[in-house]
Amino acid sequence: MQKQSKNIRINSTINEKLEKEFREITFNKFGFKKGSIQDGLEEALEEWVKKQRKKK
Repeated sequence: MQKQSKNIRINSTINEKLEKEFREITFNKFGFKKGSIQDGLEEALEEWVKKQRKKK
């Protein structure tokens, strides 16, 4: 059985143009439903972390 990790809240400010583009892409991929933004953010952060680890 896989251990579930606890979700935490991150508050941040980003560029308005980036935010609008991110929402558009996220809703196209995950649908306009509760949790879509979280799903998109988690996917983006996971990809960023993988990319940074490869640089080492």
